[in-house]
Amino acid sequence: MFPIEISYRDFESSKALQDKIYQEAAKLGRYFEQIMFCRVVVSAPHRHHHQGKVYHVNILINIPGLDEIVVTNEPETNKGHEDAFVAIRDAFRSMEQELSHRFKKMSDRRREGNRSRQLHGIVEKLFPGEDYGFAKGEDGIDYYFHKNSVLHNDFARIEIGDYIRFAHELGDKGPQISSLTLLKKNIGYHVEERL
Repeated sequence: MFPIEISYRDFESSKALQDKIYQEAAKLGRYFEQIMFCRVVVSAPHRHHHQGKVYHVNILINIPGLDEIVVTNEPETNKGHEDAFVAIRDAFRSMEQELSHRFKKMSDRRREGNRSRQLHGIVEKLFPGEDYGFAKGEDGIDYYFHKNSVLHNDFARIEIGDYIRFAHELGDKGPQISSLTLLKKNIGYHVEERL
């Protein structure tokens, strides 16, 4: 799971609220694996005359290859935001929609710009027992690939450091390879182990 920073303003936090934020953030992590960092600020800045506190929730997400993505709920338009749990849930749903929109837009732009050209990359991680791996594209993005996306039944021949060409698309969990061609066996890619 990615790091999460939580701040509360103008009210006392609780373990239940913190647990709710972690629960909602974990859902985002299942759909968007490239999330590097998440900041959540929950505040109750004022009281309305006819109602209690109205909670504001700001969420900032950092994903490589994208600008920071910020979502702020508009509690004045939703009376349910007098409940902090509802405000948190709604803010995370808005972030989920924004991430889906951004990834789709990014994928559409790449698809249009790369219709005649595929990307090149290097295989960085392999999980042969589970039939999948990850490759770093020339665009700096990590792409998931499955055994079924590897052409010529070459999955068993692939090793870390192999040079590949691939077509890509946006999958359920982020950028993924739709067809992969093995170009050169290990081109001298060096993986350092850090102790």
